[in-house]
Amino acid sequence: KQLDFVEDRGASCILECAGCFKSQHDTGKNVYTVVVFPRVTGGADEGGDGTNQNEDDEPLIPTNSPGYKIAVCSKTTFQNLLSTYCPTYLEKRACLNCLEGLLQLEQAIDNKL
Repeated sequence: KQLDFVEDRGASCILECAGCFKSQHDTGKNVYTVVVFPRVTGGADEGGDGTNQNEDDEPLIPTNSPGYKIAVCSKTTFQNLLSTYCPTYLEKRACLNCLEGLLQLEQAIDNKL
Protein backbone atom coordinates (compact mmCIF):
# COMPACT_ATOMS: atom_id res chain seq x y z
CA LYS A 1 0.00 0.00 0.00
CA GLN A 2 2.96 2.32 0.59
CA LEU A 3 3.89 1.95 -3.09
CA ASP A 4 0.40 3.05 -4.22
CA PHE A 5 -0.78 -0.45 -5.08
CA VAL A 6 -4.49 -1.08 -4.54
CA GLU A 7 -5.83 -4.24 -2.94
CA ASP A 8 -8.21 -6.07 -5.27
CA ARG A 9 -9.31 -9.52 -4.11
CA GLY A 10 -10.62 -10.32 -7.60
CA ALA A 11 -7.49 -9.25 -9.51
CA SER A 12 -6.21 -11.45 -12.31
CA CYS A 13 -3.56 -11.38 -15.02
CA ILE A 14 -5.07 -8.69 -17.26
CA LEU A 15 -3.89 -5.15 -18.01
CA GLU A 16 -6.80 -3.60 -16.10
CA CYS A 17 -5.42 -5.10 -12.85
CA ALA A 18 -1.98 -3.51 -13.23
CA GLY A 19 -1.06 -1.77 -10.00
CA CYS A 20 -3.13 -4.12 -7.83
CA PHE A 21 -2.33 -6.86 -5.38
CA LYS A 22 -4.27 -9.59 -3.66
CA SER A 23 -3.51 -11.78 -0.69
CA GLN A 24 -4.42 -15.43 -0.28
CA HIS A 25 -4.19 -17.68 2.76
CA ASP A 26 -3.98 -21.45 2.27
CA THR A 27 -5.16 -22.72 5.63
CA GLY A 28 -4.34 -26.35 4.80
CA LYS A 29 -0.65 -25.58 4.29
CA ASN A 30 -0.67 -22.47 6.51
CA VAL A 31 0.87 -20.43 3.69
CA TYR A 32 0.13 -16.74 3.18
CA THR A 33 0.69 -15.58 -0.41
CA VAL A 34 0.66 -12.04 -1.80
CA VAL A 35 0.21 -11.81 -5.57
CA VAL A 36 1.34 -8.50 -7.06
CA PHE A 37 0.26 -7.32 -10.51
CA PRO A 38 2.90 -4.75 -11.53
CA ARG A 39 2.26 -1.61 -13.49
CA VAL A 40 3.29 -2.02 -17.11
CA THR A 41 4.23 0.46 -19.77
CA GLY A 42 3.44 0.06 -23.43
CA GLY A 43 1.01 -2.68 -24.26
CA ALA A 44 -0.55 -4.42 -27.20
CA ASP A 45 -0.95 -1.21 -29.20
CA GLU A 46 2.82 -0.89 -29.70
CA GLY A 47 2.84 -3.43 -32.50
CA GLY A 48 5.26 -2.84 -35.35
CA ASP A 49 2.60 -2.85 -38.04
CA GLY A 50 1.08 0.44 -36.88
CA THR A 51 -2.41 -0.92 -36.31
CA ASN A 52 -4.27 -0.61 -33.04
CA GLN A 53 -4.75 -4.14 -31.74
CA ASN A 54 -7.11 -3.04 -28.96
CA GLU A 55 -9.60 -1.88 -31.60
CA ASP A 56 -10.88 -5.43 -32.10
CA ASP A 57 -11.11 -6.03 -28.35
CA GLU A 58 -13.45 -3.14 -27.65
CA PRO A 59 -17.12 -3.75 -28.48
CA LEU A 60 -18.99 -1.26 -30.64
CA ILE A 61 -21.75 -1.13 -28.03
CA PRO A 62 -20.93 -1.25 -24.28
CA THR A 63 -21.85 -4.74 -23.06
CA ASN A 64 -23.71 -3.42 -20.00
CA SER A 65 -25.94 -1.06 -21.99
CA PRO A 66 -29.62 -1.69 -22.74
CA GLY A 67 -28.85 -1.38 -26.46
CA TYR A 68 -26.44 -4.30 -26.29
CA LYS A 69 -28.99 -6.44 -24.48
CA ILE A 70 -31.58 -5.58 -27.10
CA ALA A 71 -29.15 -6.34 -29.93
CA VAL A 72 -28.15 -9.81 -28.76
CA CYS A 73 -31.31 -11.20 -27.16
CA SER A 74 -33.77 -13.62 -28.73
CA LYS A 75 -37.24 -12.56 -29.84
CA THR A 76 -38.87 -14.10 -26.77
CA THR A 77 -36.41 -12.39 -24.43
CA PHE A 78 -36.93 -9.10 -26.26
CA GLN A 79 -40.68 -9.35 -25.79
CA ASN A 80 -40.20 -10.06 -22.08
CA LEU A 81 -37.76 -7.14 -21.72
CA LEU A 82 -40.11 -4.82 -23.58
CA SER A 83 -43.13 -5.69 -21.44
CA THR A 84 -41.12 -5.50 -18.20
CA TYR A 85 -38.94 -2.43 -18.76
CA CYS A 86 -40.98 -0.41 -21.26
CA PRO A 87 -44.57 -0.25 -20.00
CA THR A 88 -45.21 3.35 -21.12
CA TYR A 89 -45.33 4.87 -24.57
CA LEU A 90 -42.38 7.15 -23.81
CA GLU A 91 -40.17 4.20 -22.81
CA LYS A 92 -41.27 2.23 -25.90
CA ARG A 93 -40.39 5.25 -28.04
CA ALA A 94 -36.92 5.41 -26.45
CA CYS A 95 -36.49 1.69 -27.17
CA LEU A 96 -37.49 2.29 -30.80
CA ASN A 97 -34.91 5.08 -31.06
CA CYS A 98 -32.30 2.69 -29.67
CA LEU A 99 -33.27 0.05 -32.26
CA GLU A 100 -33.06 2.62 -35.04
CA GLY A 101 -29.56 3.59 -33.85
CA LEU A 102 -28.53 -0.08 -33.87
CA LEU A 103 -29.89 -0.42 -37.41
CA GLN A 104 -27.87 2.62 -38.54
CA LEU A 105 -24.77 1.13 -36.92
CA GLU A 106 -25.34 -2.17 -38.72
CA GLN A 107 -25.82 -0.37 -42.05
CA ALA A 108 -22.62 1.61 -41.52
CA ILE A 109 -20.71 -1.61 -40.85
CA ASP A 110 -22.21 -3.24 -43.96
CA ASN A 111 -21.21 -0.22 -46.06
CA LYS A 112 -17.60 -0.58 -44.88
CA LEU A 113 -17.54 -4.18 -46.06
